[in-house]
Amino acid sequence: MSIADMWHEQGRAKGREEGLQEGRLAMLRRLVLLKFGGQSLDDRYEAILRAAAPDAIDRYSARLLIANSLSSVFED
Repeated sequence: MSIADMWHEQGRAKGREEGLQEGRLAMLRRLVLLKFGGQSLDDRYEAILRAAAPDAIDRYSARLLIANSLSSVFED
């Protein structure tokens, strides 16, 4: 495998990882909106989602199952 092939494969892997992260965020956003209503999240919660690391997304997703309020999903 040439260096160019390795760079190409690394780029593809990074793209897949970023796509997976975006998909997880989109799904969490949809589920939050379905549970708590609304057409979109306010700027505060959007900023939290955009900055969330994968482990934070997992925490938010688990909390969503039992949360009684939007704020309880995202509190850390």
